[in-house]
Amino acid sequence: MLNSIYTKNMPICYTKNMAEKKHSVLALLKIFIEHSDMEHLLTVKDIQRYLNWAKDLMSEEDNAAIVLYAPGYISALADIAENTEDIKRCYWENVQVGIWTKNDTDRVVRELKNVTRYSEAIEIIGSNRESIQISDIEIVEILYNYITNGSVRNRHADVYYISLIIEKLDKSEDPNVIKPLVFIEFVLFRKIEREVKVNELRLSKELSKSPELLIQLVEMVYLPDDEDAERLEGAVLENKKILAECAFHILHFGHNVVSFKNDDGMFG
Repeated sequence: MLNSIYTKNMPICYTKNMAEKKHSVLALLKIFIEHSDMEHLLTVKDIQRYLNWAKDLMSEEDNAAIVLYAPGYISALADIAENTEDIKRCYWENVQVGIWTKNDTDRVVRELKNVTRYSEAIEIIGSNRESIQISDIEIVEILYNYITNGSVRNRHADVYYISLIIEKLDKSEDPNVIKPLVFIEFVLFRKIEREVKVNELRLSKELSKSPELLIQLVEMVYLPDDEDAERLEGAVLENKKILAECAFHILHFGHNVVSFKNDDGMFG
């Protein structure tokens, strides 16, 4: 029964239209699962059975990645995707990561980072922050790329997990972590201020001991005069406006962020 359905539908998978091809492979996978005794392809026996069933489709490289990522993340299939860089990249760009063992956590995060799936990497880091073995430098790099690559969204899930990660990173004394972390907290302050203890942010600590940093915030609020502004490219000017808005919000509403010790040792 399964083989006859498979034979009938297989030619569709060789279309040159990638959208149609992906749809066809996923449809065949659904048929495979419905006519099998298991709900998830997680055992070695099930994985081998799946690969045997799809071996003809696997013979063409541009189909291979789809066959491998269609069932969702499975370590053994991810290993096979390592055979060529093209298949590996296509695999990690598309695979749905829902279930994995703790031993795979670091691998999954790093591979998602490599294909710029920062939001999903952040969710995994945030929910495994106490056990993950990835260094603070790697984690702060993911957050930095999340911001600078335009991944910032209004999704509450992102804000929640970012806040959890920042609480962990704020304890670091590594200068290579602190510098980018201050920038990250500066840019994301409006999103995370209700999720974290503001006075414990690394941004707050650095502002409290560095008047120079406060001066930089004040300078950011004011755009160049009209003559200079006219010479700025659109994207550069837009970035300056974003930074100005971030600085303005911190200076005017972040009362727990900006504080300094006076000569009497009191905060003000």
